[in-house]
Amino acid sequence: NFDDLMEMLRMQGNTDIGEIEYGILETSGNLSIILKENSVIEKKSYKGLPFMFICDGDVSEKALSLYNKNFDWLKKRLNGTDISDVLYAGVDENGKFYLQMREK
Repeated sequence: NFDDLMEMLRMQGNTDIGEIEYGILETSGNLSIILKENSVIEKKSYKGLPFMFICDGDVSEKALSLYNKNFDWLKKRLNGTDISDVLYAGVDENGKFYLQMREK
């Protein structure tokens, strides 16, 4: 519930919900927080978090930005693969790149 969410945020030192872009409830039960770009709260490192750059052919510029990469970097990782043919492209918590093509 909302009270539990606010408690988890406070435990991480996030007292202003307006500073949070979005949160991820991990399978472990922990809450990972992504702060807004103009947040005055000290940003935490996003290392160790998985990022999804392409989902069902749609590129997430936000995920690329948070991972400190750009579209050119992603295109190089795709090795000429057409983005519309990609079901999933992202990195795991260790930074290993994964690419899953759509079934034809």
